[in-house]
Amino acid sequence: MLSILNVYNLLGVLATNVCVCSQILDKQLNTSRSTVKVDRPWKCSNNIIKSLTAMINTLNWSDANIFYEYGDEEIIQNITHSFENNLPFFQLTIYEVTRMSAVTAILQRIYLKQYPDIHVILLLRNSTSELLKMADKFDGYSNKTTNYKSASEWVILSYGNLDLVHLHLQNVIILFCRGSRFVYPTSLVDGRLIPINCLNYEDIRIHPWQNSTCSVKCLFPNIQHRHGKHHLVIGTIVSPVPSFLQHHVDDKNRTVYTGILVELTEQLAKLLNFTFTFKLVVDGYGGQNEAGEWQGLVGQLTRQEVDMVIADLSLTTERSRVIDYILPPFHKTNLAALCKKGIDTEGDWMKIFRPFQGCIYLTILATIFFVAILFYLLTAYCIRLPGDEEVSKDMVLPLLHILIWLFGILCARGDGLGTKNMPIRILVVSFSMFCLILSGVYVGNLTASLTTIKYTKPFNNLDELVELPEWRWGMPYFELYEQIMNTSRDPILQKIWKGLVEFNKTDPSTFIMDANVHIDKLLTSGEKYVYIGPDSKYRMLNRNDCNVEIIDSIYSYFPSAIAVTKNSYLKSDLEYAMGRISDSGFLKTLEDKVYKDNRPSKCQIRKEKRPLLIDDISGAFFVALIGLSITVLVLLVEITARQITRSKTNKCR
Repeated sequence: MLSILNVYNLLGVLATNVCVCSQILDKQLNTSRSTVKVDRPWKCSNNIIKSLTAMINTLNWSDANIFYEYGDEEIIQNITHSFENNLPFFQLTIYEVTRMSAVTAILQRIYLKQYPDIHVILLLRNSTSELLKMADKFDGYSNKTTNYKSASEWVILSYGNLDLVHLHLQNVIILFCRGSRFVYPTSLVDGRLIPINCLNYEDIRIHPWQNSTCSVKCLFPNIQHRHGKHHLVIGTIVSPVPSFLQHHVDDKNRTVYTGILVELTEQLAKLLNFTFTFKLVVDGYGGQNEAGEWQGLVGQLTRQEVDMVIADLSLTTERSRVIDYILPPFHKTNLAALCKKGIDTEGDWMKIFRPFQGCIYLTILATIFFVAILFYLLTAYCIRLPGDEEVSKDMVLPLLHILIWLFGILCARGDGLGTKNMPIRILVVSFSMFCLILSGVYVGNLTASLTTIKYTKPFNNLDELVELPEWRWGMPYFELYEQIMNTSRDPILQKIWKGLVEFNKTDPSTFIMDANVHIDKLLTSGEKYVYIGPDSKYRMLNRNDCNVEIIDSIYSYFPSAIAVTKNSYLKSDLEYAMGRISDSGFLKTLEDKVYKDNRPSKCQIRKEKRPLLIDDISGAFFVALIGLSITVLVLLVEITARQITRSKTNKCR
């Protein structure tokens, strides 16, 4: 029992001591806070609050985050009341940041909730520069997924000097308080404080700032450029296609880059207002090693070594899991094949049929039969006008004789058969004109076709290539091609890859990277060889040789697109810029530069002479149709006249 009472007494003593300690601790905390609290020199608080309210109204902010230190509750209350009276729908979030340890978490929360329109008001005495530097470095700590530098807008209330020399935040306004009434508004541009030119300084020193001619662009000069003055590191690679990107060292020992990728990058930099530096990679486009680590351009992005990649980097499902692509693609590459140009082995006797398509010959025969039948009917049963000589039965030609006679007209060798019957004469004349037109077109095009050499391709697609036992093929080895062909469900692609592997056992040059080696091989070696590659068309158009034939688009295109780190803040702006560039036709211009035909004029691509289509000689059939229509019309007139003559004769009798 005694022990229990002793325990209660002990607990009572401890509780008393705890209360005393807590009171002492609270007193010490209050004392420490009282040491922080000093008389704030906000002597121009009324004017600065009114100026701040008018400025936010001009900026058209709907919300803002205000940071203050302990001891400035009074001015915070005055700002809140001013906003409530003048900006009734404005939302203000207040953060007390006397202890700066929580600032990083607050900045992160603000970004996630309010991006891309982040509005901040700073009302700090001791920690303004420190907080600004924390915000300035925030993007570097966020794995390049945030963009505080250009997406945030800052209004700073200050009465003293600030260390802003190395600050990279784009949109910063500082309202300096001087004396009891003076407010000096300035903008931070390139680390320098620039007076806001649209303000009347004489009036603002005496009266609160009134919005007259100021605009958002006046207050934040860089607001129209979301990446103003940013310097980005861009990963790239020397492309197998020189038109994409090449580099050399000039006389001043500077690395100079050329190609369409440089033009594309400069266009993006102009639209988004950033500067850039290229960083070359030497270990390829992007594959995984045995440890599963990404190499090449993709590895640069995953390791945060570059801000983006602008290269002919193909878009694949595996890569898109670790990086983000910017759509639309700036280039689409078709897998094509090159082989030695062959000559047509068509026999000479077949050349006379080149001028016309087969359907034209069938149409001509049908026309002859139709006209022959009509001729026979008119000759045998046509009503004759009085005075016409009676035609003996020997003049009524059998149908076979009429066909032979019409064919003779077609060959311009009729037998001179004539008739006095008007509809038959019109029919014969229109058919003769029809034959004359066809003969002239045929002779002219036959002459042209006999003077041209017709080239034929040994195969038109991969399906035909794999069925040719004497042919071999090669291609530059890329891990991407191996993945596509090995994992493809297309049996033709599987056969192509198996063939490459088999040929490589006896010919080490099957997978050689230099395309010129493959092309020299197909031109000079005695074997039937094919080069398959994404740069085939470019190689053909830039080779001083007319004996190379291309089988284009044998496999669907490989889209090449700009790439950024996963969830990069650059993605949305780059997609917007690429959309504008694509709509302007700039990408089409770059495509034309890649595939410009630089061969000698004698090698320029000539379209194969095609046979004439039926639409090309439709005029001849139109003439025959007109003749047929006139024939029927005249025949009807003759029948009507015959009826009238007969009626008159009957009346006279």
